Formats: sequence, structure tokens, C-alpha cells
Amino acid sequence: MSGRGEASDRKVPTLPRFYASPFFVPAWGWGELRATARCLATGRIVRGGEPARLAREVQALLGVRHAVPVNQGRVAILLALRALGTGEQDEVVLPSYLCRSVLDAVRAAGARPVLADAGAGLHVTAESVRRALTPATRCVIVPHLYGNVAPVDAIENELRGTGIALIDDAAQSFGARCGGRRVGSFGRCGIVSTSLGKSLSGAAGGLLVTDDAGLFERAIALRLGVERPGTVARRALAAWVWFRLRRFTLPLKRRSDRLFSRNQASRTTAGAMSNLDAAIALQQCRSLEHRASSRRHRARRVLDALGDARRHCISDLSDSCVPLGLVFLLPPAARPAEEATLQLARAGIEVRRGYAPLHHELGIPPGAFPNAEALWRRAILVPLSRTLEARGASNALRDVLRD
Repeated sequence: MSGRGEASDRKVPTLPRFYASPFFVPAWGWGELRATARCLATGRIVRGGEPARLAREVQALLGVRHAVPVNQGRVAILLALRALGTGEQDEVVLPSYLCRSVLDAVRAAGARPVLADAGAGLHVTAESVRRALTPATRCVIVPHLYGNVAPVDAIENELRGTGIALIDDAAQSFGARCGGRRVGSFGRCGIVSTSLGKSLSGAAGGLLVTDDAGLFERAIALRLGVERPGTVARRALAAWVWFRLRRFTLPLKRRSDRLFSRNQASRTTAGAMSNLDAAIALQQCRSLEHRASSRRHRARRVLDALGDARRHCISDLSDSCVPLGLVFLLPPAARPAEEATLQLARAGIEVRRGYAPLHHELGIPPGAFPNAEALWRRAILVPLSRTLEARGASNALRDVLRD
């Protein structure tokens, strides 16, 4: 959810200094704080037993036999592509409506990205994937977005017998189910992310998960670096200050960004998951079901307060999903998405727009992917904070959703 494809706060002077409903606040509590303090105090910031413990927990929850913890979700995708033997002559199908980091991983593997359009909602469908397949297709990446679930079971059936590998990207929807199975367990392998803004929200990290022993052996044979302790510690502390306490620290963050402006896009070297990142994610993993249930309950209350305007929400709030926020599609006659986000910001609600379609990045005309284009122009993501249930907040949201 934090990929570079999302709109940013470009019009900072028009936005409030504080948000009553801030975006991107991880649900970290005393358990995560103790885990952070323990790793820092003992000096076990990079090396330790937490990555292996996290891997076992994730394996048990997904019902898979192998997991490889790494320092970033996109590194897990790159590892999967390389373990599948993807090379320069191969094509990889992925959605146009998706964060840039997946495209970066495909390019880093040397493969050619081929895009598929979204369906009526957020995700690719078996039909849109079928249209994107060619004789050069090596694998298909199916991401699940914002805690919702893609039709990965239908896509798995579509690819059965073709020799084309399926990568089940559960980075944003870890814990959700499709047809009774946990997402991340479909296909040749799955991807789990433990970075900020995910259902399993740590400071950084990811895992490659699989039942394929051969793929696992090839993945662990690939060389992974080790991050420096100072890098890991600074990242975790920054997550506590700038994201966990975002409601209070946002003005200072904006001032700091202006004073120390720098290129925020970083190229992370493929590395193993640090002990500190795994320790935080392990706490999140153990409270996953409770947090998902609480978020579904809160989301339903927010929608109840919206009345008829709730029909514009496309988030799945069934027990199969783990909502990270509420996704709304603005009515065609409503104000533009950028204007709507600014209006809600003035009401104290920090809203994000959807992903800028990847076909823009690849220079493909918009008409080729009409649904991805429509999602980009109309989708907004609203945080699930307690204050969103207040009358003023619901009135402001109802106003931007007015036909």
C-alpha cells in the first residue's frame, strides 16, 4: 500500500497539520514495543532466531512446508522468479493496477512484463489473464489488494496443465481466504510481506513460501546479503516515530522532509530478514486473527454510518478477508479523486488514491486497460480509524461520494 504508484501529499500547504483519522498507522502495541526493545538491548538486531520462528508460524498458518524470510517483499518476488528459472526470453503476466515494486522485481529478474486488466473490482480475472498469455509466458503473478482476495483459485485452474507457474502474492492480504484456502498457498509459490501498511505489518521484510522442495532448494541457494545493524535499527525506530505515532508526528515529519529533501526511492539489496524485523512481525502474526476481526467490525460500523453512500464501497467485509482500509469508487459524476482526497484531508481524514496504472510506466495507451484506468481515476482508500465513526467524519465522506 505504500508503493511508489500511489498518489502522494504533493499539495502539502493545503493539508492539515494533524489528522484525526491518519493513514498508514500500524497496529503495534506493547508486544511489538517489547520485541523492538529486546533486540536493541541485546544487540541481536540482524542475527538471531526470530526469522526462523516467524517462518514456522507462517508455514503453519498457510499449511505450506517451506518459507524463506528476506528483507523486503519485492526481494521475495525476485527470489521466486529466479528460483523458477525466469530469464530474458520469458514473459511474466501481472496486473496493470498494481504497485510499482512488483514491476521492479520482474525487471530485475530480466523478464519482460506483460500486463492484464483488472475486472470490475480491484483484481485480475481468469479471463483477463487468459488474454495476456503468449507462448513466451513463464509465470503469472496474482496479487491480492488491500486485504481483499483475487480469484486466484479460478486462475490456478486456468493455468493447470500449461506449464506456466503461478505466484500467489498475498503481500497485502495475508490471513485472507479464497475458497477456504489461505491466500499465499496457491500456485508454485506464494509471497508474504511484513512491511508497513500490510496485514502482517512490521517495519520491513517478506517471505517466499512454497510446497515445492526443488523451488525452495534453488531459492535458498541464491546469495543473500546481510543488512547493517544501524540500517535496521534506524528503520524500525523511524517506523515507530513517523508511522505508529503519525497522528502526532506528521507536522515534524513534513518539516524534516522539507529541510532534508532527498530522493525517497531506494534500491534495496536482496538480503535475509533481520532479527528485529522478524521479531515485530512475529508479534503481528500471533495477533492476526484478532486484528482482522476488529477491523471488519469497525468497517461495518463505518459503512452503517454512511447510509446509502455505502454502495460505493468495494471492500469485501466477509470473514474471508482482512480489510486494511475501505476502498471506495467515486461515482462518475462526483468530483475527481484528487479533489476528493484534499477535501477529506481538510476534514481530518488522510485518504490515499489508488495505484497509477503500470501501463503508464510502460508507455501503453490507456484504452488497452480500461478498468485499471477507471480504478486509478475513481478509487480512494480510507483508513479504518476509530474516529472515522464520528458524525463529522462520516458526513464528510458521504459528501464526496454524492452522485
